[in-house]
Amino acid sequence: MEKHFHYATMFAGTGTRDAIAQKRADFLPIYYYQYPDYVRKVLKPDVAILHVSPPDAHGWCSFGVTVDYQQAAAETARLVVAQVNRRMPRSLGPSRIHVTQIHALAEDTPVTTNRFDVDYVVTEYGTARLWGRSNAQRAEALIAIAHPDFREALRKKYQSL
Repeated sequence: MEKHFHYATMFAGTGTRDAIAQKRADFLPIYYYQYPDYVRKVLKPDVAILHVSPPDAHGWCSFGVTVDYQQAAAETARLVVAQVNRRMPRSLGPSRIHVTQIHALAEDTPVTTNRFDVDYVVTEYGTARLWGRSNAQRAEALIAIAHPDFREALRKKYQSL
């Protein structure tokens, strides 16, 4: 999808260093607290793709653990797409978005139910889908997205159980 998206980050982690070195991604050397203003004033995204908690009784979704720049992206973008994750914790303060501000809400659930059943764990090293998986499949998926330095030890520990 490189022809359709350009990646810009203020974090030069393991998964992005090669792309930055090959000029397939941009590194933004700014202070963390400056990032929301940078999103609003410089990046000005057309589309914001967010990860949120299920809406509460009043229709508010929380940005949970990603309170950093999501609010700025949601306020700036012309189109807001959100994926609901039942495991996203709710954070307090100005770290939420109302469902009326979301143009597309992704739910991984059959149409016949009215539940928010997207059940992913996301790390810097990937995404693990846990919903509907056996315990063994869940363990394998979580080990696969753990820090590479710990994967082998986690596999051995799991296999010894």
